[in-house]
Amino acid sequence: MKLSKIHYGWWIVIFGGILTGLSTTMVNTLNSLYVIPITTEFGFTRSEYIMTSTLTAVAAIFGATLIGKYMDRSNMKKIQLVLILIMSLSYISFGVSSKLWQFYLASIIIGLIYMSIGMIPISIIIANWFDKRQGFAMSLVLAGIGIGGAILSPVTSSLIINYGWKMTRVYVGISYLIISLPIVLFILKPSPEDMGIKPYGYEEDDKEDDKKINHDSKVPMVKIKKSTYYKLFIIGVVVSGVVCNGGMQHMGPFVTDNHTQIIASYMIALYSFSAIFGKLLLGYIYDRFGNSMSMIFGGGMFTLAYVLMTFFPKSIILMTMAATAFGIGNSVGSVNINLVTYGIFGRNNYSKILPFVKSIQQVGMASGPILVSLLFEKFKGYFLPFSLSIFLTVFLTFSWIKSYKDAKEESGVS
Repeated sequence: MKLSKIHYGWWIVIFGGILTGLSTTMVNTLNSLYVIPITTEFGFTRSEYIMTSTLTAVAAIFGATLIGKYMDRSNMKKIQLVLILIMSLSYISFGVSSKLWQFYLASIIIGLIYMSIGMIPISIIIANWFDKRQGFAMSLVLAGIGIGGAILSPVTSSLIINYGWKMTRVYVGISYLIISLPIVLFILKPSPEDMGIKPYGYEEDDKEDDKKINHDSKVPMVKIKKSTYYKLFIIGVVVSGVVCNGGMQHMGPFVTDNHTQIIASYMIALYSFSAIFGKLLLGYIYDRFGNSMSMIFGGGMFTLAYVLMTFFPKSIILMTMAATAFGIGNSVGSVNINLVTYGIFGRNNYSKILPFVKSIQQVGMASGPILVSLLFEKFKGYFLPFSLSIFLTVFLTFSWIKSYKDAKEESGVS
């Protein structure tokens, strides 16, 4: 199958971005729009309902690792198709739920499978399809999350207002099924070898053997896992989940408390839209200037967002700046985590370790929303949890810079 003269890897990027964007946006970004309607209707506390996000993240810890063990070139497509169907039905089931345990059960099922539909398989596929410009290719895929949020947030908010949150779950779930199935069936290919072609950038490497890029780590995985830089990296992975998901899941109620739900939906759309450019910028900076500059830029924007949200929540102008910075900074947890993992482990170990890294990140993503909820209810506001997030974003930035630098020096991965 050949689409024009463009290398097929770029079509993988485009449609992989759509699939990843839909799956991740539905589970993470849009969830905050349902907090107030559902808690108001059923009388749940925010922490009780936000527990759905925590359960989703906890389930993803096990789901990503378990399903990742069985996902290879021969059965990746079959697994994705089955999981898409389950995902759609589970998402729709929220609309017929009325008890907490029902919301929790559906959230657990979604958590077990959603990363194995888009994020993990697409990341592995991109690593197979690109010898060069991996940073930009990965950022383009993950920009789909920002595009999904920018489009689906105002649409979903409008549907909730006009048709109610229950019918909105049905509409979104069915639309997801209709869009995702053809992408997996007809477009995605796990490896360029499946089409008898070479990865993007392969020819350039062959022409200049003395400059040929080394994608494989020279260090055994057992030795890597015993290193100090690996431990520092893993701590940073957990922290990335806390600061990324903690703030994201509370963005809707945070802005609604200080302004209105309509403004909240616009802010969610804004940070989702800014995440598009944030991911592209981080990928470009990584390819052009390296991991340190990419992390400093992304981590700096993330820290700025939390500073503005902590100290200036009533200012719409500064909240607009915060939403923009949050979208860019939050991209560190999706773009750089893949690139740093690749840099530490190399292509030869990437597909084996990525599901584990993503599952560890889910520990932080599970802890983040509930930690913010508990601190919010204890101290009657978001000042303390967002102040803590300022410190954590700074730590995340420098932990990944240090671990990546030390790993590259030892492994020899280019």
